Amino acid sequence: MKNKKNKVRDDNRHFVNKLQSGRNQKHEDDFRKLEDEIIPENKFVKPEPGVEDEGRKEVYVSFKVHSIHDIDIPKQRFQASMTYYVAWEEYLETIDFDAKANENENETEKEKGKEKEKWNTKMFSACFDPQIRLINCFEYVKEDDDWFRVVTVDDGKKRYKYHSINELKEKKNDEPRKRITVIQATRVQCWFEEEFEMADFPLDIQHLHIGVISRWDVKRVAISFDKFQRSVVESESLTSQTYLLHGPRLFSYRGDCEQNSLPLLTRRSDSATGVLYCKAYFAITLSRRSKFVWLHVMLIMTLIGSFSFATYALEPSDLGNRQSVVLTLVLTTVAFKYVILNMLPEIPYLTMIDYIVYGVMVIQAIMLVSVCVSFKSIEGSNQDYVDKCGLIITASCWCGLLLWFLVRGSYLYYAREKYVKLCHGFYTEYYEEMVEEDDEDNAENVDPLRNSRYLSGRSINWQDEHEWPLRNTRRPRLC
Repeated sequence: MKNKKNKVRDDNRHFVNKLQSGRNQKHEDDFRKLEDEIIPENKFVKPEPGVEDEGRKEVYVSFKVHSIHDIDIPKQRFQASMTYYVAWEEYLETIDFDAKANENENETEKEKGKEKEKWNTKMFSACFDPQIRLINCFEYVKEDDDWFRVVTVDDGKKRYKYHSINELKEKKNDEPRKRITVIQATRVQCWFEEEFEMADFPLDIQHLHIGVISRWDVKRVAISFDKFQRSVVESESLTSQTYLLHGPRLFSYRGDCEQNSLPLLTRRSDSATGVLYCKAYFAITLSRRSKFVWLHVMLIMTLIGSFSFATYALEPSDLGNRQSVVLTLVLTTVAFKYVILNMLPEIPYLTMIDYIVYGVMVIQAIMLVSVCVSFKSIEGSNQDYVDKCGLIITASCWCGLLLWFLVRGSYLYYAREKYVKLCHGFYTEYYEEMVEEDDEDNAENVDPLRNSRYLSGRSINWQDEHEWPLRNTRRPRLC
């Protein structure tokens, strides 16, 4: 058990280890200075919120997904419209309140006594620029200009308190070293690449990952999710009849990271200068509505497999007609295999439906061999005996295949429900301090994913052997 923990702790995918312990892959000299900070054997050590290492800037991200559409499984991509927020701490003196977005600004509103307050990019020209960009995005359309807000943390409510320009302008002279938080928001519509995990198709769960990375290396910037501004997926964002929307996962070194999550730190070989970069992922959780596949694929596939036994209704001596029945149904099975291929990407492994299709083809092959052997047998009782043996063998294989599918399907169904509850529970627990401050009705409106039956009453340990594990580095496989 100890060796297993050491293996998890030294895994290159765990940015929490990279950032805090200095236990990393060979020749990573940049973290040698952290060698004295040793991780206990039984848990990960995570920094306290707000604590920064010398020279490293903490950058907090959050997402609001407005719409999800064109989830293209065969091409492994999806499209989303969203706003992402980037927050970091600054001193009040770094903000230039007198800067104007346009030097030739029209003074009409001021002349009318209707001076309009609006933050603009030039006010923050002296501030730190986190240079956050999207990782797995291959097509990017900016829907609006970036906008800024300046906030402070309300310790009582665990919320951001927004401030106006005039309010902070008055405080600048009195408290120039006052620490404030700058929030930069960007609204975009993007196509994202995604490696869909299809091993449990049609009872699969998918995570649509939206990744961010900074152009600053890990010595300068560490990225985590903002605990004072919730990352949400709008309740009406998904109009698909194929998937159901569930609680997202927040993969970052401070949050929901575990052994099989996506890499939260780049490899040294990925950079021309040999430096490392921090990453974070917002993973939208979807589960497939499997009824379509059951009714239009699996039901018909079951009927085709059952119809194959009609060959034993013919006389053993009628070899031509018996072979014709089996071969016709084999071609039908192959046709359905191509239908299933059109629903899946090019993957190097078999799905649960594939096992059924190939199982039916193997049974049909056994039937074809058995009718030939029966035909070549000595006429009389031996011929009937061989024919019955073939029937018993193929029927046993068919019943065993259906039983396996029924047991495995039930197991994956309940395992999927358990995983979905854990996702909801962990997401709610990450923002539990914000939820507690809401009144009950308002909390339901703010967080459409919040559901009382999914609330977690304890800390979710994704390494617990009693919990449902993830066994794929990209997303859950329920097997």
